[in-house]
Amino acid sequence: MAGFDQAIHDGVDVLSISLAGKYQNYSTNPIALGAFRAMQKGMFVSCAAGNFGPLNNSVQNLAPWILTVGASTVDRELRSDTKLGSGKVLVGQSFFLPKGTKPMLLPLVYLVKDRECNGNLSMFGVSGKLMLCDNVARGSGFPIGSIVKKAGGAGLIFVNPIEDGFVLRPEGNVLPISNVNISEGNEIKAYINSTQDPKATIIVKGIVIGEAVAPIVANFSAEDPISIAWVF
Repeated sequence: MAGFDQAIHDGVDVLSISLAGKYQNYSTNPIALGAFRAMQKGMFVSCAAGNFGPLNNSVQNLAPWILTVGASTVDRELRSDTKLGSGKVLVGQSFFLPKGTKPMLLPLVYLVKDRECNGNLSMFGVSGKLMLCDNVARGSGFPIGSIVKKAGGAGLIFVNPIEDGFVLRPEGNVLPISNVNISEGNEIKAYINSTQDPKATIIVKGIVIGEAVAPIVANFSAEDPISIAWVF
């Protein structure tokens, strides 16, 4: 509330607030109350819808005097692509962007008995190979990468879950990684099943601007319908 008061005192015209909380009604929501006062003073207030998606009834800051904004993509990517032995290149992203990495085709492995790559990978002889793993939980990239590295794996292709849609969620890691969406992950699996000697490499491109499709609503952006309406 003090922030709203200061903004009003300073004569701010537009106020953008990237905060969202699970408040039950407008009368106890400090953002709704502060935004109402700001609106009365002629200020335009924009607030985040929240990052509780893709759950229904998760959207926040829906007071009618607030512009509610969902999370979306931008026109830049942290590119770390996957190139298959067939020559097909699939777009991927990663926060792990080592410099001077030379692309080299490596044996590509997808363990049907351990799709998530969270077991004892050493028994499968994955040393020096590129692992294809299914991502089933947010933030699991780093621990899975650590397991792959401990088993001697050379890199990781991480297939995002279907609920992420076409929005990639790059993560940091301890070894070269390419996060790909479910559609591209299925293409890689089809390639593995089509050959007796599947190979792939990770091509680190770094920051790429202007190639991404933008904006796309992120899967974690909170969703309607709102569970409350006019409660004062």
